Amino acid sequence: MIRKTITAITNYFTDRPEPEEIFLPLAKLPKEPKVEKPILSQYFKSQLVEDRAKYLNLQVYEIMWEMIAWIVEELKLIPVITETVTTGEQDEALGRVSQSHEDGRAFDMRTRDWTPEQRHKFMAFFTAKYSDKAAISKASGKPTLIVYHDVGHGEHFHIQFDRKFTVIKKETA
Repeated sequence: MIRKTITAITNYFTDRPEPEEIFLPLAKLPKEPKVEKPILSQYFKSQLVEDRAKYLNLQVYEIMWEMIAWIVEELKLIPVITETVTTGEQDEALGRVSQSHEDGRAFDMRTRDWTPEQRHKFMAFFTAKYSDKAAISKASGKPTLIVYHDVGHGEHFHIQFDRKFTVIKKETA
């Protein structure tokens, strides 16, 4: 299972957009899912979330896959990414206060099947490893890579990176 997962993840990287395609205005983000990819789709809430993941900052994208592989191997869970890149309209409809998803520097992960110990182990491991890449929390003013919260859609991890990881260009009038 681990070898199949790692092979699938490696192959998935070859399907990323060309560098110039990553810097697209939000209006050009996929609105409909592409072709199904069954092996990888198990890690995403929907095909659209998976398709939009390719528009994350490349380092964020790689860390997301590192986290997925670590969770499968270490925690023996099947992680589910519930959100990746979004539009301003989607963020507004959900009442988001941050533009981290819109900027291509954040993703969300479902935690409803996780024990408190598994959540703690995941947060401790990746916070220690990537604290230098974390976004600055508006609440604390400190770097915070992983926020465990419920903003009305279920408890989940919001994994956020510093503004220097922004890739999605805002459209100008």
